Amino acid sequence: MIHTQIELDFTCKIPMESHGNKYNVFIRYPDDYNNSNKSYPVIFLLDPNYLFNAIYGIDAISHKYIIVGIGHEGINQSNVDFFRPRDFLPFKLDNIMFRKGTDEKLIKDIQDASGYAEKFAPFIIDQVLPLVEQEFRVTDERIFIGHSFGGVFACYMMFYHSEIFNKIIAISPIIDSRYYVQKEMFQGLSPTSVAHLYCSLSSLEEEGEISTSCKKLLESKNIGGKFEIFENLDHVSVVLPSIISGIKFLEEKMYEK
Repeated sequence: MIHTQIELDFTCKIPMESHGNKYNVFIRYPDDYNNSNKSYPVIFLLDPNYLFNAIYGIDAISHKYIIVGIGHEGINQSNVDFFRPRDFLPFKLDNIMFRKGTDEKLIKDIQDASGYAEKFAPFIIDQVLPLVEQEFRVTDERIFIGHSFGGVFACYMMFYHSEIFNKIIAISPIIDSRYYVQKEMFQGLSPTSVAHLYCSLSSLEEEGEISTSCKKLLESKNIGGKFEIFENLDHVSVVLPSIISGIKFLEEKMYEK
């Protein structure tokens, strides 16, 4: 179920556009932001309709970071299956991803729409990031968070744009090569600069290709990181504990000398 973004204190919403696609950028600044001269590290996250709200009130996060949620304008149950595969995936979806009995035209439409992460990434780098840096006091420390298809995009940013985003939290990333036309996925790639990756799964997802692929990511050159399994959780309930654990892990890398 897709929930409407609610109004929250210490936040602002900025409408933006790229390649004719409309987005809303939600920004949560620390409670003391207007009463201090401090600069803050930034958390960038996708799917703010649930991730932004999930961490809004966690003091250990919201008091230390500026949180930037990058979402689609007007997202609802009927269009989410187009927007997320289009922007978050660098690969075309394979037929195996669809339930039996799904309308063939719908499958083709979603497949045709999928796989345009290379257009979404410049929107974040060339439009969202400069806006945040211009309007808010920020440091050059950044964490990028994505879940599910968003976790795939987070990994994409790490491999192709590690000079900008080198601290990544990929929660239950759908990187099973069977699910995509391009079966090679991220094989053979490595970031151009050192990156730190926190990758997590629920215990219900532990077995199979996704788990194997997550472990392989951490074997790539220039990637240091942590892979964590959460027991008795599923694809959705794993999100919040993963964010908390992932930020704690990346903070150790952020401030280590």
